[in-house]
Amino acid sequence: MMLTKSKLAAAIGMAVVLSACGGGGGGGSTPVNQAPTISGSPITTIDEGSSYSFLPTSADAESSPLTFSITGMPAWAVFDEQTGRLTGTPTATDLGTTSSIVISVTDGSLSANLLAFEITVNNVAPAISGAPVVQVDEGVDYSFTPVAMDAGGAPLTFSIENKPDWAEFDTNTGAITGVPESDDSGVVTSVVISASDGVVSSSLPPFDITVTDLITLAGKVIDGYVSGAVVFLDRNLNGQLDEGEPRAVTDNTGSYSLVLTSDDVMLATQVPLRALLGDGAVDVDTGEDFSSNPVVLSGLPLPELDFAQAQAEAGVVTPFTTLAVDELEDTLHLALTGTVTSEQLKQELLAAKATVSTSLAQSADDALLFGDFLDDAVADEFKSELAQAAIERTDDLQAAKAKADEIAQQLEDNQTVKAGKRRYSFVDWHTSELLYLVEEYSEIITKGQARMVEGEAVKYFADAHYNLILEDGEPVAYETAQWKETFSSDGTFVSISSWQVDKDRDGEMNFKGQSYRVGNYDDAAQSKDYLEYFDESSPSVEGARDNGRIFDDVDLVAAVAEQDFSAVDMVQHRVESKQFSEDGLVHLTQFDEFEPTDLETATYSESRTRTTSQAGIVTHVIEKDWSADGSVNEVITEVVSPDGTRVETNAKPIFAKSGDRELEEYADFRWDGGELSSFWDERSETTRLVDGKRITELSGARYVLDPESLTPVFDLDGNKIKFQDWTTVLRTLSDERTTDFTTYHHYALPAYPFTKAEDDIGQVLRVWERGENGLWVGHEYPEWGTQDVVELESQVLQALADDFSFAEIDESQIPGLSGYNVLRFSESFFVDADGQTRTWFLVNRFEDEWVVTETALNELPNGWKLRLVPGGVVVQKGLYYSSIPLDSVDTELGTFSSRMDWNQDNVFHGFLNEADAESKLEQIIIAEEAARPRQTVTVHFALPLSMTYDLTDAEVFELYQDYELYAWNDDSCDAVTEVFEKTISMDSGVRAATVGDYGGVYEVSAYTDSSDCFKFLVHDNYENAIAGDLVFDTTEGAAGYVNYGENVIAYEAPPLVFEPNDPPAPEAPPLAEPVDCNAAATGEVGPIGQDMWIRGSYVTGDNFAATPDTHKFEYVGDNRYQVKVAEPMATDFTFKFASADWAFEYAAGGSVTVDQVTYLEVASGAQTESEISIPAAGDYVYLFEVNDNLDEGNLLVATCN
Repeated sequence: MMLTKSKLAAAIGMAVVLSACGGGGGGGSTPVNQAPTISGSPITTIDEGSSYSFLPTSADAESSPLTFSITGMPAWAVFDEQTGRLTGTPTATDLGTTSSIVISVTDGSLSANLLAFEITVNNVAPAISGAPVVQVDEGVDYSFTPVAMDAGGAPLTFSIENKPDWAEFDTNTGAITGVPESDDSGVVTSVVISASDGVVSSSLPPFDITVTDLITLAGKVIDGYVSGAVVFLDRNLNGQLDEGEPRAVTDNTGSYSLVLTSDDVMLATQVPLRALLGDGAVDVDTGEDFSSNPVVLSGLPLPELDFAQAQAEAGVVTPFTTLAVDELEDTLHLALTGTVTSEQLKQELLAAKATVSTSLAQSADDALLFGDFLDDAVADEFKSELAQAAIERTDDLQAAKAKADEIAQQLEDNQTVKAGKRRYSFVDWHTSELLYLVEEYSEIITKGQARMVEGEAVKYFADAHYNLILEDGEPVAYETAQWKETFSSDGTFVSISSWQVDKDRDGEMNFKGQSYRVGNYDDAAQSKDYLEYFDESSPSVEGARDNGRIFDDVDLVAAVAEQDFSAVDMVQHRVESKQFSEDGLVHLTQFDEFEPTDLETATYSESRTRTTSQAGIVTHVIEKDWSADGSVNEVITEVVSPDGTRVETNAKPIFAKSGDRELEEYADFRWDGGELSSFWDERSETTRLVDGKRITELSGARYVLDPESLTPVFDLDGNKIKFQDWTTVLRTLSDERTTDFTTYHHYALPAYPFTKAEDDIGQVLRVWERGENGLWVGHEYPEWGTQDVVELESQVLQALADDFSFAEIDESQIPGLSGYNVLRFSESFFVDADGQTRTWFLVNRFEDEWVVTETALNELPNGWKLRLVPGGVVVQKGLYYSSIPLDSVDTELGTFSSRMDWNQDNVFHGFLNEADAESKLEQIIIAEEAARPRQTVTVHFALPLSMTYDLTDAEVFELYQDYELYAWNDDSCDAVTEVFEKTISMDSGVRAATVGDYGGVYEVSAYTDSSDCFKFLVHDNYENAIAGDLVFDTTEGAAGYVNYGENVIAYEAPPLVFEPNDPPAPEAPPLAEPVDCNAAATGEVGPIGQDMWIRGSYVTGDNFAATPDTHKFEYVGDNRYQVKVAEPMATDFTFKFASADWAFEYAAGGSVTVDQVTYLEVASGAQTESEISIPAAGDYVYLFEVNDNLDEGNLLVATCN
């Protein structure tokens, strides 16, 4: 083979050198050893710190073993003689070029080598990296250290450009650290950190550092002002104070300052501040210590928090803000995940506030209700109301937390509990009664593949201020309910619920039912679409109308699955949705009711729309189509504004004589006694604040009703036909005084006979004043038939301001009115300030006889009911109503008087105190008894002559004293007066007043308006002196004659039994001096040595027990005592003249006649009283004289004219 020039050049280029050992060739056949070959292109440059590797390619024709060698090898390299591989990693100390490196190979005989080469080690710039912190809050440590290294391991130094003034920089590590202060806020731009190995350097990209201000949120925790409460930002919305959550403690004014970082400030726009009232927390105002009864309150989220402020008002944390946050619970979780935007959260917050405001029945504006309602600038009226409401709501929250904590002890790890209390009002569908309820509920939420909610609730009756109604000290339950809901991950849900209701408040929950829901839900959209199947009782089991339903208590789930609707009473299709728009937030609820077997034709339809505008005005509209025929039969609208203004309107039919709702003029009663009729009713109530005072404006109109469509009737011009309208303005002037001013117009409609015959207008002002015992009394000033009196309200209030009393405001003050100071009942007569039913003791004769009845006014024992209506009170007897006036009232004593309109004589009196009622009853009975016409009849009882013929007259008189007459009434004969009956007991009758020509004369007081007879007998030491009971017939005469041992009464005088020789009783000596009604007292006690009184059964005498000053004798000299008494009425009573200790007792021994002197004797013990008839009201002098022995004398009761 020949080597051409080109092949030779190639060989040289591969640096191959061949050589041989020994002489040249020669002839013969001996093989020739060939030198090995070696080739390759070595790497001639490398960066420090990089791995170097070069392996030459070699071969030997004879396959002899090869070995390699190297000359000029770099100090940092390693050479493998077996393979010829050159490896190594140069460092920073190996920088530069190593030349004349030769790698050779040999087979032991011959060798070859690569051409000499060099390797240059290059210096590499250091590597630097890291993500700098670009934002830091003032007062917070800043720290950033880059990551840097040199490939060759050379030591590095660091440098920085544009370092913040507040920072330190470490040139050995590259770390930048520091704590920016408030003066350092702002942005430092183009910060550059570099690393150098002494030769070359590398840098991070330029970056900025922003220093943000910390925000201090300031506010207060209020139940009263609470000290020691721990305020914290609930970052994870779990309602608990967790480790690391920013916190602060309130001082003794309830104030807190919570410092938040920028990240927390962002969270504060979405999650609430909460306050833990626990150990160390005390209500400064009430003194309540929350250590043993803790509670967590929530503040409102702050979606409009200004990040640029160093300090911001976070507002208050109160029970009211807590209620609003509870309403927002689901929305807050969605906001935290970004599902709900900040703007949407703002709208939801406005809606929540309106819901709370409505539930609290307060007309305070948002700034007050969700602010510091205890501030000194707040009007006392609102401060006291809201302070009390706050305490009550905190009590509710404490009870709910205690209940939740108790339930939580039994829960699994994947379960949580929720408990609380709600207040709301609604009109019961079956009874049409407006109910105010307080609901206590609890729910257990189980999370897994599906979310399950199990709950129960009890709802209690309450008054309009949500005070629980109690019976025997216990709240009255309206309903108990239980439910179980399951929400699957595929967006479907089912629920089963049951309930028991007591609609008629008899303590028995007879209205029962259950329902089964199945449908779809969307948590993010907060919407539901489902069917609900019902199985329930007829409301007739609770006294309402019968709708034919029966509670079957079937398995509804199975029944629906099997399409067996035999026990299903109705089905509802309900759609609930929420929409955000430019107009605001709209909640929509639509439900239609169907018969179970026909889900195509609705029988009832209702829509509910709640709109929250961007301005915070919440409008709630309910429209009801009772027959689902497209007509609207009832509309309820409520508009709540942030300034506290609330407008409620209602339009619906009112049915005549329904008897199952609040009473309505025209439908249930007529002040003018006219015809009753159903009608279409529209009314509105607007409550607002004016100059810190609550003003409520009521207006309404009544229209002719179409009985077929149950909608208003329209005239040819398309206007509803109206027959009445009215307006009322309610004002709260103080805690003690309010007013309502009403104007009205009745329109005469000839085509409709139930309307007025003529147009009728008028106006009336009522001033309500709170007296003692919490009783509010109305003082009415009406103008019927005209409205000519200008500024009626202002005139009355001005007169009161000028110190005129209600009674003094009359025709001379305000001419032209139809009445002045007409008293009116208020709701306070029915329930007290705590909402508890008032108990009255009524002195009445509803059943003909005067009695005291313990009762409530709204449910009298005889079945009547007093019902409060606009303009007064009516009494309900079945479906008949009649007005009753308030004739008089004394709030301090807790009394009133009234009467039945249909019988003006049927007066009744109310007393809060039973003893006062019993006293009034006694007075009435005494007065009525005293007013009854009467006469004195005499029974002449004659002893046989054999018993008296040899006795003196005085001895005969004494003998007759042993024979006592007993007279009494029964069902057939009742002429004996009540006063006379009281003088007789089982042990003592009436003794003969005198002994006359016909024996002992016994005087009996008898009514002339009764049955004209009475029964009597005569006893001698419990032995009959006549043969049986006799009947005295007053129509036969005023005197009756009966003989000893006989049972016959004669009304004509029989022959004389004897002729008395002496008077039958001592005659009264003449008075020492003429009577002087105004005789001056001597100031001495007199011969008796003790004060003396008239003691008896007169009105204030307390049945002989009392010693009133009005009946106390004065000593006027000459052994004479006298007292002038103003007798209030004609009356009969019994009496004695006696000392306080009864040591001295005097009486006449029989009847006393006015203006006649009567013999006086010592009369100790019972049944020795005198009897007198006062003929008329007036002044009388009671006088008695005693002898020096103090054992007899005379008495006189004389008129002072």
